[in-house]
Amino acid sequence: MESDCNAVDDILIDKKGDVYINGRLMHESAKESFAHADGFRHPDFLWEQMLKFFQTVHGLPFRGQLVKWQSHNHGFKSNGDKDVVL
Repeated sequence: MESDCNAVDDILIDKKGDVYINGRLMHESAKESFAHADGFRHPDFLWEQMLKFFQTVHGLPFRGQLVKWQSHNHGFKSNGDKDVVL
C-alpha cells in the first residue's frame, strides 16, 4: 500500500499536557481522537496513555513534527487519513 505525506506540522506537548499544533492550542476534547489516530488503544484513557508514553520516552516538553499521511487504496479497504507523530 502506498501513502503520500499531506502535511508536516510542528507539535509541542508541554509539561501540563497541553498540545500545540503550529502554535495553536488543541482543544481538550480532541486529545482522545488524536491519541487514537497515533495508535494508542486503551479504551478508557487514550490521552493519558499517550501523554505517559511521551513523558517516559521523550520527556516533556516534547517538540517534534506531526506527519499527516494519506493512504491510497490499491485493491485494499481504505483506512483514510493517518496521523503519525515522529
